[in-house]
Order: sequence, then C-alpha cells, then structure tokens
Amino acid sequence: MNPIHNLAVVEAGGLRWTLREGTEGQLRSICENADAFLRDPSRHLKNSRNVTVARAPGPGGQSFIIRRMNYGRHRHRFADFFRRSRARRGFNRGLLLEAAGIPTPRMLAVGDAPRFRWPVAAYTICDEVPGAQTLHAWARGGGKDSSQVLERLADVIAHLHDRGFVHRDLKSTNVLLDSQLNPWLIDMDGVRFAGRVSLAQAARDLRVLQENRFQSRWAEARFLRRYCRQRELEARFGELARAILKRQ
Repeated sequence: MNPIHNLAVVEAGGLRWTLREGTEGQLRSICENADAFLRDPSRHLKNSRNVTVARAPGPGGQSFIIRRMNYGRHRHRFADFFRRSRARRGFNRGLLLEAAGIPTPRMLAVGDAPRFRWPVAAYTICDEVPGAQTLHAWARGGGKDSSQVLERLADVIAHLHDRGFVHRDLKSTNVLLDSQLNPWLIDMDGVRFAGRVSLAQAARDLRVLQENRFQSRWAEARFLRRYCRQRELEARFGELARAILKRQ
C-alpha cells in the first residue's frame, strides 16, 4: 500500500494517470500530450532505447521531469505484461522512500499506455531538483567540496539501508547533487524493501557506487568509514570493505 493516499486517477491523452491530488492543474498539459515534451532534443537529460528523460515546463516558471519507458528490450515489455509497469513500480517506490525521509525527487504522476494489456509506453512525472548535476558530472568537474559531499552521500545511503531499502543501481549517474551539493537518489526501478539490509546487500549497493571510481581510494575509504559510523558498523569496516572488493 502506498504511504501517501491522496492520489487521484484521471484519464488524459489516452492514458490512465495516477496523480497526487492538487497537481491536476499543474500537470494537465503534460498528461494530455506527454510525448510532445519528449520530442525536443534540447530538453533531453537522457535518451536511449530503454528510457527518455526530459525537462517539461510548468506554470509560473516551475519545471518538472518526465520519464518515458521506451521498452527497447522485449524482456521488459513481456515482464510488464504480467505485472505493474516499471513506471508504476518506480512511482510507488519513490513514494515509499519519500515517506521514509530519504531524499529523492517527489513523485507526482504515473501513466500507462497499454494496448490489450501489452505495454506500449509508461510515464512518470516528478519534481525537478533545483540546480541538479549528477555525481558523475560533479566528479568530472573537479569534485568541489569533496569531503562534504562524500559525508552527506554516506549519510544518505546509510539512512536508506537503515530504513530497510536497497537501491541496486547506485551508479554515480543515479545520484544527483542539488545547488547546495546535497545528494538525491533517483531511478527507482531497482529499489527493493529488504526489511533488514544485510552486510552482503549493503556491499552490493556500495560496490556499484565505488565501481564508478568517482573518487580516490583514500576518499572511498573515508566514505566507507563514515557509512559504517552512521550505521554503527565500525567493527565490521574491514569485513564490509572486503565484501565490496570481492567481485572487482
């Protein structure tokens, strides 16, 4: 069950949308023709066979992020024939993370476009993080205030795991830094609620992040020590470090 119950279901643009109550007016034009906001390459933040992500303008200078699942892989389309779409699963997980106090863009709407239950496209709309850049872009740009960023990121991931969630795709492109260099987690497709996150599960999440090599080995060790301190796992630092390196 979603932790946020003030949701409304509307039909718009040939899709069945689920929206937060109170956002219908802001999002109506996007819902009526979602693809119109995805055609302009200058709006694209990402465009691949699997997903297109773009910025969509809203009223009063506000901006939203619209994400379309393109189903470029037949196995994704086939799997979603038998279950909720990847977009709806990501939407619901975003609501769960928000309720758990984990920084992630606020999910606003999700819509599906099936034909006789066969998935054609699926969309989510969320808030835009102000002044956002990916962790990957930040590192490539010189990594300003790296100690502060790494501490904040370690705190966020420790909180994620303490609340029983694993992300499963913690690439540096799936972490945003806002204009104040605060981390936000995005791409909810792989998020799972594990209840109690084991050391092995934590290592898998952290391994994906460290495989990006966005910082030096020394900085990564500081990051891991901070993570362990936040989760009261100092005594298991070495064990966790070995688990992270195991498959590298």
